[in-house]
Amino acid sequence: MLWKKIRLGSCRVILVDSKLSGMDCLTFLGRVVLKNPETHALLMSDEHSVDAGIDAIQQGAHDFLCKPLDYARLTRTLDNLGAEMTKAHTSGGAYASEPWRPLPLSEMRQIPIRRVLDT
Repeated sequence: MLWKKIRLGSCRVILVDSKLSGMDCLTFLGRVVLKNPETHALLMSDEHSVDAGIDAIQQGAHDFLCKPLDYARLTRTLDNLGAEMTKAHTSGGAYASEPWRPLPLSEMRQIPIRRVLDT
């Protein structure tokens, strides 16, 4: 199911745990980048190693996050990635033909609250 979504381009950002069942995480990253270079993978790992982070970035990860997750850093990473994607969208980059715009995480959090208030 995930591979189908990646192949169709419906996944723009994925959070990947380094302990994937049945597959090495770097192999997974290589397959994601190969299938759809516009998909941004954030790798999270309990391995606190600079070398592991460098390997992940070289294999195509957008960021390497250590577990337990620092949610402030994850939020900053997602907001920065959203800003990059918006900039690429508005400047005629890879996302120019797409009818969506990435929302900052702070704005996404407000959506369920708005739904409740509307109801």
